[in-house]
Amino acid sequence: AAAVPATAAPAPAPTAHPAAVPAGWAVYRNPTWKYSVAYPPGWYQPPADQAMFHYFSNENVSQHGRMSSAGIDLVVHASATCLGLGGGDSEFAPLVSSAKIDVAGQPVTRYFTQFKPPVGSVGGWNADAAVQVGGTCLDIGYFAYSRSVAESLLPTFDLMVASIRPA
Repeated sequence: AAAVPATAAPAPAPTAHPAAVPAGWAVYRNPTWKYSVAYPPGWYQPPADQAMFHYFSNENVSQHGRMSSAGIDLVVHASATCLGLGGGDSEFAPLVSSAKIDVAGQPVTRYFTQFKPPVGSVGGWNADAAVQVGGTCLDIGYFAYSRSVAESLLPTFDLMVASIRPA
C-alpha cells in the first residue's frame, strides 16, 4: 500500500487580545504602525497632531495634556526604536515602583515615577513602558497631577500595556 502523505493540522486562529482584558473594553488599531491596544469604556481619544502619537484620557478633553487634577494623559508613541522611557531614579524622575507585565509572552517592565521638574514647572506622576511589536517600538506612558489618581489607574494602565498586539 502506498504511504499516505501527512497533512499539517490547521493553525489555531490568533486571539486579538488576551482573556485578561475586561469585557466591554474597546480596541484602537493603528494601521500605519500596525499595533492595537485595548482601552476602558468611557475613555476618550483626544486628537493627535502626528501619526506616531495616539492619546487616551479618562476625561473628555479637547487636546492631550488638558486634564484636571482627577485625570490622566496617556500617550502611545510609535517609532522604529525605543526611546527608553521610564526607569526612574534620576534627579527629575525618582523611581517609586516597577512591575513586570506579560505582553504576548514578552516580559515588559512598567515604571512608576514622580516627576520633579525644574523650578517653575508643574510636577506629577508618570507610568511608562516600552513594548516591541514587530518592527515597531511603542513607548506608552501616562502623566497625572495627583499621586492617588496615578496609583489608582496603574492596574488599568497595566491591562492596556498587556493588551498590545500587532494589528
